Amino acid sequence: QEPMVDPPARPTNPDIRSRTHSKNWLHEWRVLLVRNWLMFRHNFSALALYLLLGPFSGFLSRIVLRDNAFIQDISESGYSSVFDTSDARQAIFILALVVTLLGLIGSFLDVTKERLIYRYERVKGLSPWAYLLSKWIFLVVLVGLLAPTSILTVLTYHGQIIPEPYLVLGTLILACIASVTLGLAISAASSSERTATGLLGIAVVFHLFFSGGVDFNERFRWLLDRISIFAASHWAAEGISSSTQLYCW
Repeated sequence: QEPMVDPPARPTNPDIRSRTHSKNWLHEWRVLLVRNWLMFRHNFSALALYLLLGPFSGFLSRIVLRDNAFIQDISESGYSSVFDTSDARQAIFILALVVTLLGLIGSFLDVTKERLIYRYERVKGLSPWAYLLSKWIFLVVLVGLLAPTSILTVLTYHGQIIPEPYLVLGTLILACIASVTLGLAISAASSSERTATGLLGIAVVFHLFFSGGVDFNERFRWLLDRISIFAASHWAAEGISSSTQLYCW
């Protein structure tokens, strides 16, 4: 007589639901990602404006910033390390602030303008995480990666010398991705476009004061130094300053 063998255990309902939910989540994410791309592809003017954010900002930066703004231009007559350092800090401040603002402006309305559509699809069982992740990945590529890359490409192509360009580019990309994430969070938390615009104003003013272009009040420096770590533009400026060895000038 053959020994009795227990039949294989059947998957329980929670296991089935977990696998089904995972497949549905990935499927929703892929469909939403394709939908985001199709919406931009059929709105060529909007897509063109998003793609021009980086080149336009880079072109203006090249016009506004002086030549050799990121290096010690000791060959220039009347060289002054004080003025040279001040100009470099100003250039770094502008660069860090620009990429941060581009990320915020490019994402702060992306969810708010589709709130009615999202509510309808949510009733049908749409995963909120799949929806937000599809928006985030699309904006990270369209704004977070392309804008800083375009800015630095335009600057270097037109003769601006930037020490350790890959480190500077990585810092700018991380700062822009962080600001895209903040802008998307503002959009998701806002019930209307007016609310999103008000929250955007608060975020812009916060980054403007804490980007490193303003010397803090000595009486509140201990507090302001701790608050400034929440500004993506602040640690972007610090990272670029370290890459260009500004503190060693």
